[in-house]
Amino acid sequence: MKLDFWPKNTHVFLVGAGGASMSSLAFLLRAGGYAVSGSDSRASERTAKLEEAGVRVHIGHAAENIEGADAVAASSAVPQDAPELLAAKERGIPVYSRAELLSLVAGCFRHTVAFAGCHGKTTATAMCAHVFAACGADPSAHIGGEDLDYGNFRAGGSGWFVTEACEYRANFLQLRPETAVILNTDADHLECYAGPAALAEAYERFARGAKQCILCGDDPAAARIPAALTFGLSERCAVSAANLRQSGGRYSFTLRLRGQPCGRVRLRAFGRHNVYSALAAASAAFFTARSAALAARSAALAAFSPAASAFLRRSWRFSSRSGSPAGGFFSFFPPVNSRCASRTMPSTVSDMLSITLLTDSLPR
Repeated sequence: MKLDFWPKNTHVFLVGAGGASMSSLAFLLRAGGYAVSGSDSRASERTAKLEEAGVRVHIGHAAENIEGADAVAASSAVPQDAPELLAAKERGIPVYSRAELLSLVAGCFRHTVAFAGCHGKTTATAMCAHVFAACGADPSAHIGGEDLDYGNFRAGGSGWFVTEACEYRANFLQLRPETAVILNTDADHLECYAGPAALAEAYERFARGAKQCILCGDDPAAARIPAALTFGLSERCAVSAANLRQSGGRYSFTLRLRGQPCGRVRLRAFGRHNVYSALAAASAAFFTARSAALAARSAALAAFSPAASAFLRRSWRFSSRSGSPAGGFFSFFPPVNSRCASRTMPSTVSDMLSITLLTDSLPR
């Protein structure tokens, strides 16, 4: 991963460094070669992890914290009269918002996939990162929550960047992703907008700012936005979940790509919303690689991925037709002779993750 929007000797100070997004950016900036320090109002598990990674985090806000900083960035939760921000302005040090900093990071990658929506974007972002990694794309990722494998970031190559795109204060409009993915447009953060219509307009602007858009065709407002690909439960969606079943809060469905059944996916994570997250990750992989076989595998991997929820436990197992024990987060049963199924389906998680995709691999 290469970041080059500032000289390599730049010292970046992050106010609110313990936040989910800000700490993710801190890790990415450090991995990209910058010196990073920051502050937060309280110590936390995230500030401890930053310290372990060599990022000095001051607990409490004070003007002297930014000594030696060449640039300062702050999350939206930080008031404009925070001591560090006032000191930076007095000293002529450039100040960036969290959204502006994320945009700078994203601009260093050849391909950016950004997930937006009132809910589900953390899970979908983590799922997509797992999918792309398993497909050999070595993505870097900015995750607004804790994934059991990656934490809240992945420092990979400079080809692919997978990120959340937050609608709070229209922050996602700072991004110009290659691919925008809209999971839903439910009313949220209306304190930042004049009303639901203004929020819907912001999503439209987010979509227009991308080269192409993938969206949930089941969302009435999103469905009015021009899209390269749609996903959802409806048969009219290009990527859909058919024959949805629920048992004990967990869902299973048949993945369909342009009407073609590609296999049965059984989610082990709770909640109907995870069906949409899995479909979104599969859609991103399908669209970027133009491969039905890859999308089928992607849905299985997305369902498997330990994505960003604290209650998920680190125990899972892949279940195939060969009868290997079921458990964990998902089972995926490819249909016999399906054109969407891979040539040889693995029987364990390690087998699946060690697959070398040839014609179905993502561009790097």
